[in-house]
Amino acid sequence: MKLLSTLTLLITCSFAANGFAENNSEKPPEAVHAAMLATPVTSSVFDASQKIAIEKIVHDYLLAHPEILMEVGQALELKQQASVQAKAAKVIPALLKELLNDSASPSAGNPKGAVSIVEFFDYQCPHCKVMAKEIDGVLASDHNVRVIYKELPIFGADSEFAAKAALASQRQGKFLVFHNALLNAQGRLSNQTVLDIAKSVGLDLNTLQANMNLPEYNTELKNSALLANKLGITGTPGFVVVSVKKDGKVKSVFIPGQTNKEQLLQAVHTVQ
Repeated sequence: MKLLSTLTLLITCSFAANGFAENNSEKPPEAVHAAMLATPVTSSVFDASQKIAIEKIVHDYLLAHPEILMEVGQALELKQQASVQAKAAKVIPALLKELLNDSASPSAGNPKGAVSIVEFFDYQCPHCKVMAKEIDGVLASDHNVRVIYKELPIFGADSEFAAKAALASQRQGKFLVFHNALLNAQGRLSNQTVLDIAKSVGLDLNTLQANMNLPEYNTELKNSALLANKLGITGTPGFVVVSVKKDGKVKSVFIPGQTNKEQLLQAVHTVQ
């Protein structure tokens, strides 16, 4: 109804503006335009029956051409993406330390890679599970890339438990194997499921659970959440592809959602 009302108002205003221009046809076009801008146009120029007729025209037209609604939705999505991209581009240079140099954040690939892919993810996010293989494909295709993992457990307490377990697994040198096993797990991750997976990849459970209680992991999760908020990330996964040139210039691509290997590699090439 909101869209119908908006379209109706736009058409009404268009009719009113055309009528205004016709009534001032003897004036130069620029004078007409100036007068139109100075004179507010509202739907009040039509009576009730005319408004009902216009609403029916709009209603019937949308029913006959529903693809217009898809076009409107796509245009809105593109506009929102552009806004998110613009916001991220402004803040990324100021967030390089948190993005690239946080020793608490696990990483994979080339530790000295010229390009870094920073991923914000949740082990229970189905899109993040899909992205695991795509990221592996990127690392296999380009050996000058480093991936930095930012735990962002947005699916509740079970996700937070899994995130802390994964962070703590670094102390036993098994983050990547545990990380991949968690992402490959089917179904919901309960605390016991996480511990079972940890045991299956060779982690010592007593040591793991003791390390999970260290305050540094609470700090890491809070920092990741704050960083995601600054970037405008509202869900998982989210990616920042970034490089810092010798002259200090920062090049970046922000991808707020699921993507694929090809698009990630394109982003890598863009910032190289």
